[in-house]
Amino acid sequence: MGIFIVFSKLKKIVQTLKFPSTKYSTILDYTSHSLVTNLWNCDFMAPIENTLTNGAQVLDVGTGEGAWVISCAERFPMSTFIGVDASLYFPLVPKVKFMNAHFLKTDILEGLALEDNTFDFVHLRCITLIFTDEEWSNKVIKELIRVCKPGGWIEIVELDCQYINQGPVHLNLCSQSKRFFLENNVHSIAGEDIAFYLKQTGAVSEINEELRVVPFHGSKLGKSFADHQIKFMQAYKDILPGILGMDEKQWEDTLKTIRKELSVYKTESIMRRIYCKVNPKQPVI
Repeated sequence: MGIFIVFSKLKKIVQTLKFPSTKYSTILDYTSHSLVTNLWNCDFMAPIENTLTNGAQVLDVGTGEGAWVISCAERFPMSTFIGVDASLYFPLVPKVKFMNAHFLKTDILEGLALEDNTFDFVHLRCITLIFTDEEWSNKVIKELIRVCKPGGWIEIVELDCQYINQGPVHLNLCSQSKRFFLENNVHSIAGEDIAFYLKQTGAVSEINEELRVVPFHGSKLGKSFADHQIKFMQAYKDILPGILGMDEKQWEDTLKTIRKELSVYKTESIMRRIYCKVNPKQPVI
């Protein structure tokens, strides 16, 4: 299992997913947006571009700093983009220059404060491991479908839990993290399970799944992914060392070693982009 499980389940253990500082949050959200866009060479793959050009209602779930919303709002001025997140953490909102970009605090696990059948396109990216498998099947997927119009599209972009070619220190840290969360009855799914959860609802069709290899080595993009992962880990230096029984020096040495291992062992992972069409919905009697 990848180190991403450590960060995602801190919500369950320490009741927060906020970054320790706006510096880390802003850097990581916008770096993540840039890296994912460069890896795929697009902001979305659902066949929705003409609809967005003509004017559509779009929802971004788990929007963070709103990087995806702001980018798309500029590109498609006729459409309205709404970014939602469980944490009111939108420091860039005052800087938003586009009247078609809006943000709202609402938690998908408690039910989004949005009407049924509202959006032509519902987007969610890189928050898979925030939720347990039960939350995905019983709450998250159902909420995405509920707020999407019949005939609208849902798109989810997520990283797998598995790493390929891990170094020994990286592997050991991941193993310790996995064991800790299992002992605390925290289980999670990986990106490869998302299509199954969508299919089992029976409420969507035309399920498409595209894969890209995420390199943490070699090219400029790979080195940027590696740097991003280490910065992501550094953002939790006040939390993770205590959980894993490390002092500050051990933690810093571990991060330095992992950064080297990512290059030496040519570590990689898989990112998936799943998009599907919402079927006509049965009227509630």
